[in-house]
Amino acid sequence: MKHKKKENKPKKVKKQLTQKAGIAMKNQFFLEASWLLSEILEKKLKSLLEITENTRPGAGFTLEQCIKRLKHLHVTNKNQVLRNYVELKLIEKTMTWKNQRNTMVKDMLYVHVSKPRKENLALEGVKLLKEWNRALKNYKLHQFSSAPATTDEIPPQ
Repeated sequence: MKHKKKENKPKKVKKQLTQKAGIAMKNQFFLEASWLLSEILEKKLKSLLEITENTRPGAGFTLEQCIKRLKHLHVTNKNQVLRNYVELKLIEKTMTWKNQRNTMVKDMLYVHVSKPRKENLALEGVKLLKEWNRALKNYKLHQFSSAPATTDEIPPQ
């Protein structure tokens, strides 16, 4: 009798990826850590889009597409609550970090990429992840609270 494989729940997968990224950082595998951090960020942003738009982005929906969609929602003011809890600056910093990561990988084809550059990228990724965690926590608390949402509410500082 065949048994179905249990699928990992998204929260469990993010936790596993976070642990792996921590181990990679500890062992100074900074490039690998930055790729793991990228995957975690992508999962978090997809989750945010699911909550915000009540749709599931497909498997082909990349980190870049998530960032662009969030920026579009922010700029067009389609979701005031999202705008209150997720700053445009954070969205733009994430896009910049992703672009730096891609540039570094392309540079590796032609030149040696220094360890400090890899380390800096990974450390910036950790900072971004912490900022996203804080923003998403506040957004989800507001989104799932029993109080009715108001459009002009200011997020707690």
